[in-house]
Parts: sequence; structure tokens; C-alpha cells
Amino acid sequence: MTMTKQTEDTLYTIYTELTESKLWDKFNTQLKKMGKQEKHKYKEVCERWEYALRQIKENNGHNS
Repeated sequence: MTMTKQTEDTLYTIYTELTESKLWDKFNTQLKKMGKQEKHKYKEVCERWEYALRQIKENNGHNS
């Protein structure tokens, strides 16, 4: 499977945001939690990353 430019850009943006905000631990914890949930089973990596980032930002009071 090849990655589109848009997908690559999205993943890079999320990576940069996680690095700058030091939320990698919470992000990885959220991804592990999602891995056990049936509703996330067939999502693409980019979709899972976007969802996980949104979840941790909502839980940490960030609304951007």
C-alpha cells in the first residue's frame, strides 16, 4: 500500500505536534487502548492517529 502526499503530511503534522507538546506517552497509551476496541479495527493508520490525537487533546484541555 502506498501513502498519499496528504496522508504523509497529516502524519508528519501529528508527529510534530506530539513532539512539541510532549504528549507521546499519552498518545501511545491511547493507541494501545484503541487497538483493543472493535470500532477501530479497520481504520487506516492516519485515521487512528487523528482520532488518538483528538482524544488526548480533549482529555488534556487542548482545543485546537
